[in-house]
Amino acid sequence: MRSPPSPRPARVLTAAPGADLATQLPGSYLIQRVGAKVVLTANMLGTTLILLAVPAVSSLRALAALLLAMGVLQGPFIPAQNCLKREWMPQGAERAFAVRIVSLGNNVSNVLASSLTPWLAVNYGWSAVPLVYGVAVGAFGVLWHATMTDRPEPEPELNPVPEPTPEPEQEQQNEVAEQKQPEPEP
Repeated sequence: MRSPPSPRPARVLTAAPGADLATQLPGSYLIQRVGAKVVLTANMLGTTLILLAVPAVSSLRALAALLLAMGVLQGPFIPAQNCLKREWMPQGAERAFAVRIVSLGNNVSNVLASSLTPWLAVNYGWSAVPLVYGVAVGAFGVLWHATMTDRPEPEPELNPVPEPTPEPEQEQQNEVAEQKQPEPEP
């Protein structure tokens, strides 16, 4: 009779979610200090390096260390996303719809990844999966960092900023100040 498989390999997979949970609050503090753009860029580029390193690991301990590092990097991901949504999304009733459209990307990527992962593994071997995802995340991270800002820039053409109108008392004070200034002597 065959003995049951060891639970050790399955426990390795829990390294990332545990580290993710443990770093969400410290990650929120980091976002306040350096900004969501910096945190998300570091997240994407660090995840890229980790994914590219996965095929090179030769032990469960090394894999657990990589997954733990990925979890630490990804802990601040959702808080940073929420920070950017707060800054970029419109106020009021439109916000719910806009956030749903942006958040739809998470769901679409999960559907695509769950379809692409088995196909990659069957046709190109298991090591192709982290390599393809690592290159994709890295390319997206570089493009995203080059085009993204923490806050939207004002668009004068779309939202003209009105000139401030001076208070009546201020206008009188300005007129008096102009009258009192002596003209420069030649």
